[in-house]
Amino acid sequence: MRHPSKILRPEVDSFGVEAIDERYSEMNDSYNEKKYGESVNYARSMVESTCKWIFKTIKGYEIDKDRYHLLPELAQITLHVLESELSSQEHITKIFNKLIATIVEIGSLRNSTSVSHGSSVRTESVTSVEARFVIFAAEDITLTLLDLLFNKTHSLKRNAVHSVIDSKGMTKLREDDSFVTYKLDDNASLGTGTEFTVFKNCNVIYQAVVTLPKWVDASSDQEFMSEHMRDYMENDAIETGKKGISGYMYYSAKKDFMYEVQVEGNVIYITNV
Repeated sequence: MRHPSKILRPEVDSFGVEAIDERYSEMNDSYNEKKYGESVNYARSMVESTCKWIFKTIKGYEIDKDRYHLLPELAQITLHVLESELSSQEHITKIFNKLIATIVEIGSLRNSTSVSHGSSVRTESVTSVEARFVIFAAEDITLTLLDLLFNKTHSLKRNAVHSVIDSKGMTKLREDDSFVTYKLDDNASLGTGTEFTVFKNCNVIYQAVVTLPKWVDASSDQEFMSEHMRDYMENDAIETGKKGISGYMYYSAKKDFMYEVQVEGNVIYITNV
């Protein structure tokens, strides 16, 4: 009997967020040391840290800069800034509300431990099974939020600007401290192809440079130009204005991405702004 393939589950620390990784590590260490009450505390703290970090990443300021938010409110605010990545907002929001209820229960379980309120408070011990349930629930919530953030801040379109590059079949042209440039040849005899410049630390495409046959003047035929640059932008991107003689600005409302397009003869530059 053939068994189905397993779904690959990422580790929380694979996202490389220091503020979240610290709680994640402490949560696991506490559990392995059989300090189950502490592991529950760190699980809740990990979710809180995730909400705060995601909000600041998107909005540019602290979520609690004006007032303190309890965990359920933190989660709701965070989900709201990520709602553009939900396939069915109404139905997915109901699921998220249940997740938020789970977070509240995590808080309730955490508040019954001596670590939260001191030894003078009567406490109830947390078993390893209960702690593991809370830990896994917190991990699921954290991973879901981080996945949604990745989708919101990156293009999922293959080798589009803002996406993580798939460099298979490409040649590395140059590299410096900040950027790496790859080239995908289309027709060597015509000199056509596309160069991709990516941020070295994350492999996200910063710029795509499309070279068409030498006899083509893309600037004289906007429809032809649009046909060749659309592969490197979000499908909903629309022109919002001109920039100089041969420049155009495009905007994707779904992703909140801005692109600058410059045309020089047979070469089209699509750049992340």
